[in-house]
Amino acid sequence: MSFAVLHMQKMKASSLKGIENHNERLKESRTNPDIDKSKTHLNIDFHKADERTYYMRVKDRIQELNLPKAVRKDAVVAVGFVATSDKAFFDNLSPDQTNRFFKLTHDFLKERYGEKNVIASKLHLDEKTPHLHTYIVPVTSDGRLSAKDVFTRSELKSLQTDYHKHMVNNGFDMEKGQSSRSHIDTAEFKKQTAYKELNELESKIANLVSQKNALEIDLNAFRKKLDPLKDVQVDFDKIDSLEAKYGVLNKNKVTINADEFENLKKLAKKSIVLEKDLANLTSEKNSVQADLKKAYQLLQEDREKNQKLTRRYKALEKENDTIKEILGPENMEKVMKKINLQEQKSLEKTLKPKVQDLEV
Repeated sequence: MSFAVLHMQKMKASSLKGIENHNERLKESRTNPDIDKSKTHLNIDFHKADERTYYMRVKDRIQELNLPKAVRKDAVVAVGFVATSDKAFFDNLSPDQTNRFFKLTHDFLKERYGEKNVIASKLHLDEKTPHLHTYIVPVTSDGRLSAKDVFTRSELKSLQTDYHKHMVNNGFDMEKGQSSRSHIDTAEFKKQTAYKELNELESKIANLVSQKNALEIDLNAFRKKLDPLKDVQVDFDKIDSLEAKYGVLNKNKVTINADEFENLKKLAKKSIVLEKDLANLTSEKNSVQADLKKAYQLLQEDREKNQKLTRRYKALEKENDTIKEILGPENMEKVMKKINLQEQKSLEKTLKPKVQDLEV
């Protein structure tokens, strides 16, 4: 059974531009080869029309809070959700059902965290697997900006439970996704999704190989059944060797030996039965050969998909390692010990274009 996946990622102001570029398809992605431009027009915006940039939407919402202190440069100002499931789940849904699935997800997040706090909610249908990006300003019930207080451990756990219940109650038979306090970044999430699809394809290929072997065994069995029919020619030779005497008064009648007459009747009956068996076996053989041909075709198609997913997985793994190398906690901690606040601002400026390139 498929999982109801709801993945969360915290975001700072410096990453909003890159997120908007990806989400709204403002620039061609250099890190996401899955985007099919011919399908981009199918993407759906569930959020109300807004000409402001993501950065301005977040800034304006924070200003509405009338906070007593200025927001820190490194504060978490938005939280992004990625809602999806495996590709097989959506393959079994109609376009209308798929849109309804994500509209229900959008409404769930909007009602849970407040419509005023939603800055964007975009359904992407131009990638391998449909998924929804929803971005929310983390505002507490008493009007503070605090992702830490909004998304506590208990909230993250109940979020997955409530989301799963919401989707099941609306007619989608799914298993509950997993919650985690330390959320993986989007590249890691995509890598794990690709790895899951890879395993599913490998399992499917193994099943097809098993079916192919079973079909070959059946085909060989049919061939063995056809072998006895080769002896039919011998019986026809016996028929040709029969001797008969024509009647004296009626040349259209012949007289043959009684034993030979009985053998002739047996051969006639055997011939009728063998003709039917031959027709049935030939039909079954053709059916098996057709199934075998189809199995080979599916096997070849899945092997090609398997190879593509393997390349995609390796690319995402390399990309994820690069992100960790640039923004890894250990490296960042070492750097932060050596620089003051002004140097930190300069470092963020240096890393910003790299983060935007790697942001998915």
